[in-house]
Amino acid sequence: MPKRPQQPDTRGWQMGKPSTGAAPALSIPLRFLATGWLSALVGLGLAAANAPALAHADFSAPAVLATVHTFTLGFLTSTVMGMLYQWVPVITGRPLARPGWAHGHFAAWVLALPCFVLGLGQAASWLLALGGILLTIAAALFLAGMARTLRGSDRTLLPVLFVKAGLTYFALTVVLGLVLDAHLVHVAAVSSSRLLALHIVVAVAGWLGLTLWGVSYRLFPMFVVSEVQPQHAGVVLVAMNAAILLGVVGILGVPLALGAAVVVGLGATGLFLADRAADWRTHRARRPDPGMRLVRVAGALLVLVVLAGLEALLLDGRLADALPALVLGVFFAAILGFGQRIWPFMVWTAASRGVDARTLPHLEELWPSEASRVIPWLTAGAIGLLAAGLALPVVPAIQVGAVLLAAVQSWVGVMGVRMLAAARHRRHPPGSRLQRPPSPSGR
Repeated sequence: MPKRPQQPDTRGWQMGKPSTGAAPALSIPLRFLATGWLSALVGLGLAAANAPALAHADFSAPAVLATVHTFTLGFLTSTVMGMLYQWVPVITGRPLARPGWAHGHFAAWVLALPCFVLGLGQAASWLLALGGILLTIAAALFLAGMARTLRGSDRTLLPVLFVKAGLTYFALTVVLGLVLDAHLVHVAAVSSSRLLALHIVVAVAGWLGLTLWGVSYRLFPMFVVSEVQPQHAGVVLVAMNAAILLGVVGILGVPLALGAAVVVGLGATGLFLADRAADWRTHRARRPDPGMRLVRVAGALLVLVVLAGLEALLLDGRLADALPALVLGVFFAAILGFGQRIWPFMVWTAASRGVDARTLPHLEELWPSEASRVIPWLTAGAIGLLAAGLALPVVPAIQVGAVLLAAVQSWVGVMGVRMLAAARHRRHPPGSRLQRPPSPSGR
């Protein structure tokens, strides 16, 4: 009697199977990604202009606050929002629940950013208040839309659990930021320095960190052609949430909890990096493309963040001043690296209404390999200059680093526009070996 074929064990945590059919209209994520790209250029220009204040760690100066929030809100948060609008429907297989809310979210967001940043830079309370109100409206629309889209999704999907945790921390980040900017510290019954520390930890480790880590657990193995496995993702998720909670308790006045947060956070970071290294080893003979080299740069910078953080805690040295540049470098390199892989699929899926072997160009045809090879090294060098300029301090190093990063960002924008033009005309770049997409009539 023939044996029945063994069925795969589907119990436990799952990574999910992407479904391009659920992807939203390209215009929805594209608006936020373009806003993030433009904000990065503006932020780098502000960093170069305000280099003396940055070099002397004058982070309470209005111009420096405006520069920091241009990066955190304008670049990082806008980009992650656009990424989630594309990624959540694809990974859950559920179309965006309320596309109209996304349009309202974008309208409020692009009005809020200049008001909020100018309000900080000019110390204009009325602009800051208007920006805060618009930010609150935008955040509410974003969170409500994401919640409805995620409702009913598979509870065993680990990347989705990361995103849900990240969205929770995003809501808390907005609340803490509004309390700080409205000078309501007396209402919170917490000193402004402690409230600022809470704001930074929740935003960087919770909102941005957990969200990007969760996305990378699904995308990174795909990009290095490795088998997608949960690995230590569940442990990392629990440990990072525990580290953030312990960090909050420690910041509020329990030194032992702060030490425990550092230990647990370091363990979670180590497991995350070990998982990524395991994916690399699976296909170590495969030559990484420039996008994956950028992800490697992000991993190396994450290690430097850990080392700089330990040095700051144990020795109270100058490396603490380099932490903002290193943290920005982690997110900058990761976003650019994953973007070089995600962007072609987004554009060509939208243009061809599906992905198949005839309609999807090769990555190398969309991103010129010769020009791309220098991007990882330029990025690493620019972040190194920014970090050195903040730590030593050296004003010209900050300015040169900002200019180099702006050059990288500009090149990425040119390539993105080039790809959109190719997709809009349903033509592949010169030298393409692939056929043109079929016309609606089938000719």
